[in-house]
Amino acid sequence: MSVKSGSSTSSVTPAWREQAMKTILLHGLLLCLLVGALALLWHFLFQAPLFHALMAFAFAGTVLVARRVLMRNVQISVVLFLLLMYLGALAIKLLASPVHLSNLGVIFLYSIPLMAMALHSLALSRWLMYFNLIPFGAIIFGELIAMLDTRNYSNVNFLYLHLTVFVFFNFIVPFAMRGMILDAWRMPEVRQSMNKDRSSRKRLYRMLFEHSTQPYLIVRHAEQRVIDMNEALRRLLPANALSQLQATILNAPVPITRAQRLEFDGRTFIIRGQAIEQSQNHLYVVEDVSHVQRLQRDVDEMNDRFNRQMFLDPHSGLPNRQAFVQAMERLKNTDAPIYLVCVKQEMSEYIAERLGPTEHARKQKTFARDLKARLNAQHVGKLSQHHFGLLVTGLSEAELRQKLTDLYLHLSHAKYDNVENVSLLSKFVFAPIDGQISSMSYLLDQTEKSLVLIQSGEFVVAFRPDTEESRIEQMNIRSQLELAVDRDELSFVLQPKVNAQGELIEFEALMRWEHRDGHVSPASFIPMAEEFGLVTQLTDWLLDAVAEFQSQPLRPGQSIVPVSVNVSARDLERGDLVERVLKALSRHGVQPDCLGIELTETALLGDWDGAMEQLHQLRFWGIRVSVDDFGIGHSSLSRMVDLPVDCLKLDRSFMQGVTSDRRRLMLVRAMVDLCRSLNMQVVAEGVETEAEVTRLSEFDGLLFQGFYFSQPLSRIACRRLLGSAASSSLRFPLDG
Repeated sequence: MSVKSGSSTSSVTPAWREQAMKTILLHGLLLCLLVGALALLWHFLFQAPLFHALMAFAFAGTVLVARRVLMRNVQISVVLFLLLMYLGALAIKLLASPVHLSNLGVIFLYSIPLMAMALHSLALSRWLMYFNLIPFGAIIFGELIAMLDTRNYSNVNFLYLHLTVFVFFNFIVPFAMRGMILDAWRMPEVRQSMNKDRSSRKRLYRMLFEHSTQPYLIVRHAEQRVIDMNEALRRLLPANALSQLQATILNAPVPITRAQRLEFDGRTFIIRGQAIEQSQNHLYVVEDVSHVQRLQRDVDEMNDRFNRQMFLDPHSGLPNRQAFVQAMERLKNTDAPIYLVCVKQEMSEYIAERLGPTEHARKQKTFARDLKARLNAQHVGKLSQHHFGLLVTGLSEAELRQKLTDLYLHLSHAKYDNVENVSLLSKFVFAPIDGQISSMSYLLDQTEKSLVLIQSGEFVVAFRPDTEESRIEQMNIRSQLELAVDRDELSFVLQPKVNAQGELIEFEALMRWEHRDGHVSPASFIPMAEEFGLVTQLTDWLLDAVAEFQSQPLRPGQSIVPVSVNVSARDLERGDLVERVLKALSRHGVQPDCLGIELTETALLGDWDGAMEQLHQLRFWGIRVSVDDFGIGHSSLSRMVDLPVDCLKLDRSFMQGVTSDRRRLMLVRAMVDLCRSLNMQVVAEGVETEAEVTRLSEFDGLLFQGFYFSQPLSRIACRRLLGSAASSSLRFPLDG
């Protein structure tokens, strides 16, 4: 209800105003009676005028009448009282003597509007303010006439003082009180509005709390009790689990503000708490992460299986060549002497024919374990179909040669049970390993090649990796790679990444080396470049070449298609990858969103924190980051979740068999769902058949890359293709 200055008190008069009037009239009556009694006493003792006593008793009678009227009508009683006060003030001004007592009547007179405002209404107060201009004008006019008649202007100060008293008591104080009274009248309305808003918010919070799909629990720790829980939590947990949850939260020494894991009946839950502002309560959120745990176990199992396929020989189960090279890298910096031993079974092909593949693989595994035990080797692996490798430590060269000679003699008389007249005769080549060797893979290749070059009658041969011939060959390969840039022998091709409808989304740049003696496979020269420390130079060349390609002017209707570039572990280890990428983009005036970076899981196995910092910086500049060949490395799922990447590319090994193996399809689906829940794009690599595309198209948002859609295209072919139509209208595979 709004209150205006002109409204009467009939609708807004509070109960306290009536009580105030009663109190004023009662004390006024007592005061009038007291004054009348004193006036009578003064009359009898000192012959004072009886008029004063009569005036006092008349005022007492008027007050008594006003009090009686008050019982029936508050408004009339207030008006009557104010009239009495006004007349009394005029009487004091006109009849009282001396002058200072007369001036007291003026102050009473000018205070009447304030009383009217407090006891009656703002409108009556305002009218009395204006009405008081009459006595104020009369008094001022009278004083001015007196001063003009007597030519005495000494009382001019009285005029200033009287004007000040009039303005202060008649206008300033009432208007100040008016604001206070309006605020007081409005306060219940404001309080009611605030209470209404507070109630509305409470109802809204209650509705959100009760109907939320997120399980919530409200706890007051100071009282060690649960205030409330919503229906979602009751549906999530059975009664016994709810009791255990409440006990866990209430018995905690401090409120649980960090995520805490709880196990209930084989299910895993995460609890997070947060203090509620302006309250002693805490709000707890409960999440069931059991499906994530199961998914992580499935993915870990799948990773383990793929790792076994990646690093184990599929027939014998022995560590394969790649695993053996990694073992060499781990052991090369040990203080004790370490030797690489390569072994070739002379009659292995004949034995395989006699035993069959399954039995031969089993025998090879037994043979390798026997070699490892007799040489007390740290590691054993199967290098190829008929070659084995061992890493032996703690022996001098002479001691190792003697052990290999004894082993040769032993194997020359040993036979397999099912193969008659054929011994396990083997030959050995060994080479020392030290931390100065730049490429373990190259050392292994050269040592293994020496097995086929052993002269007749030799059975234990020492290979020296630091011989002049070996050093010259390494320098030749390195120089050829270094000259490849200057000779303009390097180039790159672009392989499309498309969606399920075949629409072009992105390209991947793949490096090629056209040596003057013929084409060199990337599978050969890229590992070699990594081994010799030249891969960063190749990366810089490719970044610059791709940036130049992206900087070429576009035709009307043509849009830039992002191109991603592969980087290696060496690029991350240098720590300046971000600077090199930005320099290449700046040199050709290309925007960061036109370029992407792809790296493998294994590239992250070194300095994890340093790699994370560089990936965060790349994404800060707007450069997309993808993890290539995901699923064949060693990264755990928990670490992969923390990677600051935009896209995961599932390795070709994930796709093999998805059209026929339901379990494999379910694992792929789990991986896609997990990536999508982490807001990561997913690319299926190596898609080659229509059946694979049809089956994988069931997963929403999945991108594809593979020969089914397109072979890698040359730069000229891509420019011609993009120039002939807008990229959004292209569909792969292309007709013709």
